[in-house]
Amino acid sequence: FHCFLSQLLRVPSLRNPFPFHADTSVFLFYLTLVSTFSILPQKWKVVNPVSEIELPKAKNERVRYLFPDEYDRLMKALDGFEIKWLGLVVLIALDTGLRLTNLCNLLWSEVNLFGRMITIDAEKMKNDEYIGVPLTDRAYETLRGLQKVKSVTGHVFHDKGQPLYDRKVQRAFKKLLVKAEITNFRFHDLRHHFCSALRQRGVDLHTIAALASHKDLRMAKRYAHLNVDNLKGAIAILNKTTTDLRQSEEIKKELGG
Repeated sequence: FHCFLSQLLRVPSLRNPFPFHADTSVFLFYLTLVSTFSILPQKWKVVNPVSEIELPKAKNERVRYLFPDEYDRLMKALDGFEIKWLGLVVLIALDTGLRLTNLCNLLWSEVNLFGRMITIDAEKMKNDEYIGVPLTDRAYETLRGLQKVKSVTGHVFHDKGQPLYDRKVQRAFKKLLVKAEITNFRFHDLRHHFCSALRQRGVDLHTIAALASHKDLRMAKRYAHLNVDNLKGAIAILNKTTTDLRQSEEIKKELGG
């Protein structure tokens, strides 16, 4: 089966229907094939050829965030960019860490400007868990300005009243990246930038996981290396402990203990 799959993925005509941008896509393709083969025993009374095969584990551990000069170029490119709604989406993405799908589907009923919070129900989240994200001053002012031009659908972000969708935002974002001369960056990396910025400012992983709606700490741990100050602090404590122990031993020797 593995040989069959590896050969299948090399067929040029099948590359476009399955554009694998991440290991998760490969995993989903595996899952589709396994589900298809699982019908065989029920319908034709034959042995499932893939029943004993363990599915590969998806590894989406990319951490790409904006360097200071890239951030400055992105902000400069947004100034005067022809697609006006994109700048609003990008700013909220940077300051909330929300996924693109959640931004496109964000409703005014989920925005509490008085309480300065965005609250999204669990059924709309990727990991089926409720999320509440406090608003930065910039996010608050951006959303307050957007309130003046609401769409009839109730969506926060729209293009002349029409709700946005993922592909449309991604296409516009690619144009923005060209203008900003930023490479190897995707819209989803704005989410990584949000988490990375928090970590670099000393925010603990549990808080980052909560703000980013990570199901567990495993996802948040990818940002652990971005703040080594706490690690250095821990080693400093260990050094102090070692020094104190050495001094204690020396005192005991002097006292004849």
